[in-house]
Amino acid sequence: MNNEGKQDFFFNPGEDGVKKSQFFRTWRALFSTDSCFYLNYPYCDTIYSISSDLSKITPSYYIDYTPKKLPDIPIEPTDDVISWKKKLSHLGDYLKTASFGIRDKFLYIGITDKAYKGYLSLYSKRSKKIMTAKRLVDDMYLKGNVITVTGKRIPHNMDGNDIIWEIKPRILMKGYQRLSATDRETLQQKYPAWDQISSSLKEDDNPVLLRIKVKDF
Repeated sequence: MNNEGKQDFFFNPGEDGVKKSQFFRTWRALFSTDSCFYLNYPYCDTIYSISSDLSKITPSYYIDYTPKKLPDIPIEPTDDVISWKKKLSHLGDYLKTASFGIRDKFLYIGITDKAYKGYLSLYSKRSKKIMTAKRLVDDMYLKGNVITVTGKRIPHNMDGNDIIWEIKPRILMKGYQRLSATDRETLQQKYPAWDQISSSLKEDDNPVLLRIKVKDF
């Protein structure tokens, strides 16, 4: 992308490159709203907005990853996914955007580092506050259950204003098994649907979809 907002060339990893390397994984690089599209190039710290008629692209959000920001490394038209990986391998730790979602009140960003550890960040458009988590602790349903964010376990879908998170059954099973008799009884009485799902899960069941509702902060 040049200074006039025009694309000089497209960085194509190539079929062979993608097969040989997993470093290029970005769960969600394109996000649509009623008014426009949003795009984040792999390893780019800027989220661009694209007009609904696809005629204009402009920078909308800049993500400051300092002190783990990627330095400016020129991408050559001849680069492929393997040569780009070699350039990054010489760097220390860095952060990159793996997924994102934009709503009226907030923006969420899924982040990974060089070691493929995961982070979940929320940005409030109203208060300008940022919250970042490496793990989430359930204090309502399966009290004390911890869900760790990793490169492979990171939210990358939305439904309206809700973040949708795919969770393996064993994570909820462990949380349910750790509940005391009193907490299980409370769960049965207050949240019978949760109790029914958690108590009947098996290791080989399909993933559970968690719906995360973001409160104003």
